[in-house]
Amino acid sequence: MEQNLTKLGLTETEAKIYLAALSLGQSLAATIAKQAGVKRTTAYSALDNLIRQGLISEIADSKERKFKAEEPDRLMRLTKKMRRQTIEAEIELEKLLPGLKAIQKKLIEPPKITFYQGTEGIKNIVLQASECPETWYYFGTMEAWLKFLPEKDFNILVSESRELRGKAGRPVVYGITDPGYYNVKQFKDYAPSIRQAKILPELAKSKSILAIFGNKIALTNIADIPFGAIIESTEIAELIKMMFMFMWNSLPEEKPKK
Repeated sequence: MEQNLTKLGLTETEAKIYLAALSLGQSLAATIAKQAGVKRTTAYSALDNLIRQGLISEIADSKERKFKAEEPDRLMRLTKKMRRQTIEAEIELEKLLPGLKAIQKKLIEPPKITFYQGTEGIKNIVLQASECPETWYYFGTMEAWLKFLPEKDFNILVSESRELRGKAGRPVVYGITDPGYYNVKQFKDYAPSIRQAKILPELAKSKSILAIFGNKIALTNIADIPFGAIIESTEIAELIKMMFMFMWNSLPEEKPKK
């Protein structure tokens, strides 16, 4: 029986004291302790705990402190209390889980890096960015893009990108690029709700591009041997986004030329 009582939340000593008191009836602490096989000082501590749980009562009109066990039905209180505590613990755990998982993710998940090679790899990166429903940021050459792909292939890529962006809700794209931007016929219209650009002429000398979309950072180079990589990291993406916006805010406003 002791083992069963401990499953209800009683300590081993409390279980022994309760069973002893139940078998003895109204008794002195020393008598209960002897029956339970525990020290008197230990018995007093256990008796006080059992009184708080409503399983033992103290006889008030006695010259000596005497105790008696309450009816075994009182044990139902323990099961109800345990059930209530379990439900409360589950509710609290549900509240805590998202935060705990976020902490764990930060600790155990290093940035994920995926590498791409060749023209098709670069196209893959562009289309991944186009699928993102969040605002994305483009920093790099446009002049080199126009030379990288034949006009037909470039137009097909722009068309596929537009279709994917439409499905993603057409989030705004901020671009810091070179004057080659004005030579892209699809960008002739002024559409600040979906596309904004600022010009940094020095980028015409580069063949590298950086883009931030969601929690991803894409780095590409469209030189003779095209290659690129996508880094997945919320922390890194947020940092580079801050750097981008700092430069964006330092550049003058500019509308596409007609």
